[in-house]
Amino acid sequence: KIVGLDPKDNKVKTHDSLAHSNKLLDNNPNGAPRKQHWNYRSAIGCLSYVQSMVRPDITMSVQQVARFCNNPSREHEEALKRICRYLLRTQNQGLIMKPDLSKGLECWLDADWAGS
Repeated sequence: KIVGLDPKDNKVKTHDSLAHSNKLLDNNPNGAPRKQHWNYRSAIGCLSYVQSMVRPDITMSVQQVARFCNNPSREHEEALKRICRYLLRTQNQGLIMKPDLSKGLECWLDADWAGS
């Protein structure tokens, strides 16, 4: 459980945007250590699954925090929590797929190899 992200808690923070600023995350070896000791890599795996299935809007942010799985600092931890808070705020959005069973399976492809 990630502290501060329980949707039943009335004090949970939510965010309208994924990023705190336009600055990309970087590897800061002298950065402050993480405050909490939940499994960072596991949280990245969960977000990766969500972004690949129903929330492509978080792809860039998930890629940014995933770069630091080996040695995350507090800055990376806060960025990951911000993504989760954004998902809490926008939980009624995403890709909604309603299959039309009367059509069967349809596939589209670039059969001329991009004009070559």
